[in-house]
Amino acid sequence: MELLVTIFWVCHLIATGTIVLGWIVSLFRDRIGVAMMAWAARSQLLIGLILMNLTFAHGMNFFKIIVKIALAIVVVGLVEMANARLKKAQPAPVLAVVAAVLTIGIATLSLLWH
Repeated sequence: MELLVTIFWVCHLIATGTIVLGWIVSLFRDRIGVAMMAWAARSQLLIGLILMNLTFAHGMNFFKIIVKIALAIVVVGLVEMANARLKKAQPAPVLAVVAAVLTIGIATLSLLWH
C-alpha cells in the first residue's frame, strides 16, 4: 500500500510541475501550453482525491485537505476558461498566469502547513 501511495504522490508532483511547465510553454505557444495545463490540472485534482482516499486511515488535517481541494478546483476552472477562450480565438493569458501562481501557492501551502 505504501508503494501505491508513493507512486500516486510522485504522479501528483509531476502534474504540479506540468501545470507550471505548461504556463512557461504557453508564453511561446498558447494552445499547446494551455492544453498541457488543462490536462495536468485535471489529473492533479483526480490524483489528489485518490491520495486523500488512500491515506484516509492514517489521520489527516481535514481543513487543509478541503482548502487544497477548493484551490485545485479553482485552478481547473481557470485553466478550462483559458482553454475555452483560446478555442474561440480570444486568448486570456492572465488566467494561465493566475492558475500557475495558484498552483505554486498550493504546493507551498502543502509544504508549510503541517
